[in-house]
Amino acid sequence: RAAKGVMASADLEDLCMHINNKISVVKKILQLRNMGQEPSLTNVLSKISQEIGALHPLLNKLEREVQHQENLTNSLKELRVSVKEDLMAATHLKENVPPHLPKKNINCATEPKLQMEEPIKSEAGPDRKS
Repeated sequence: RAAKGVMASADLEDLCMHINNKISVVKKILQLRNMGQEPSLTNVLSKISQEIGALHPLLNKLEREVQHQENLTNSLKELRVSVKEDLMAATHLKENVPPHLPKKNINCATEPKLQMEEPIKSEAGPDRKS
């Protein structure tokens, strides 16, 4: 019974807090409505309304960009999984080359060293002027 009483007390406190929050919201709404009827604030409220109207398309654009970034993130996660699977498959193939396949020729893997050639002399020669 004591636990039930404590539980009911907590529920009652939550209900009181909820009701007080609702009353506070109603008071704020009434204050704003009264302020909106004052002639001196009408111009300010009109400008605020215009600014809020201008923010709406920007927020929509931001939401679209966030959605696009989430889609990219999901695509990159899928790509990461795919690359990891491909890497594991390639590692397995590298470590388990069948014996009947030819071995890698070490000389073929490295590029041959190129010898430096003498610089090409111009046809005009060093003493001739253009």
